[in-house]
Amino acid sequence: MPRLADNPLSALIFMISPASLEVLRMSTKEQLEYQLLRLWLPLETDLQAFLSACAEAVAWLDGERMKSAQGLLQLSELLRDSGAASGKPLSAALIWDQDSLQVHWEGQSNPSVLLKAESYRVEKEQLERLREYLSARFEVIDSETLRWQNQQMAAHYRQTKEDMEAELNELQQALDSRQLELAKSIMAAETDSLTNALNRRAFDDYAPKAYYHAKRQRQEEMSLLLIDLDYFKEINDEHGHRQGDEYLRHVVTVMESLIRSGIDRVYRIGGDEFAILFHAGAKAACSKALKLLEQLDWSVSIGIASLDLLEGDNSFVEFYELADSALYDAKNSGRGRVAVAGCRERGEKGCRQPCMLLQEPSD
Repeated sequence: MPRLADNPLSALIFMISPASLEVLRMSTKEQLEYQLLRLWLPLETDLQAFLSACAEAVAWLDGERMKSAQGLLQLSELLRDSGAASGKPLSAALIWDQDSLQVHWEGQSNPSVLLKAESYRVEKEQLERLREYLSARFEVIDSETLRWQNQQMAAHYRQTKEDMEAELNELQQALDSRQLELAKSIMAAETDSLTNALNRRAFDDYAPKAYYHAKRQRQEEMSLLLIDLDYFKEINDEHGHRQGDEYLRHVVTVMESLIRSGIDRVYRIGGDEFAILFHAGAKAACSKALKLLEQLDWSVSIGIASLDLLEGDNSFVEFYELADSALYDAKNSGRGRVAVAGCRERGEKGCRQPCMLLQEPSD
């Protein structure tokens, strides 16, 4: 068999899939009509293989290489278009018919002529050797072998798909784990380790955003309660820091029992200073403050600022300062009291109680 390197058109040869090749026996009609090669063209590589076989046949029969190269370019487009139109693998055959080398395929109207013997005669023996060469050059595969190879390819595809899905699942699990770790890290960074309340860092990050969001919504209410423990220093001095720590945890437990989980938030913003971001107006904030005073034995001072009592376009810093100023008023009025920023007279603007609550615990 001629070696690939010995063929002058070997540069046109492409690697092909043996599973897609089928060389059929040459018919032996006396009028010199031979089927030299038939090939299925499901893939571009198979099409290129068929074209290279056509080029070798032209060279074998001493055809004009330049002219045949131009014809092969046109043939490649015709075969691609026919395959796309049929929607299934195309079958093409290389045939010597009377005095010309032709390509026939399914759905064609006219064969494509690659070479015409006008000035010389092609002998039957020459065509037989060409058929044998093509048969040796393009491996003959029977239908059973093709079916087996297709099954192997399908199994490989399924396995590859399963491996990719498993890998994607592992990547997703790793991503979920990293996101969970990140969420835990953020939570740890924003949580007070002693009381498990949110800390000052969390307050500084979230409270301004919530405030400006509520202002934009206009109809959304918000109140800020600043709470100071009136006698925490005395507790530490008389009973020790361990008892003081227990008292801080008790204060947070009481505060969290009075808010709506997932809506309102409790913060420890200093040693004995706390804040509650309460998504409600002044009336509801006053009610919560009174309950907090009662449950903590009137031992805290509370300052309240509410959006519904504000006038003008206040920044969050100004909003915070109003609550802080109200807290200062409450402490300077004898402690164990609530002051509401924005109230100037008894019952003004819907305040449930006078601006300064002077209630004492009942006997």
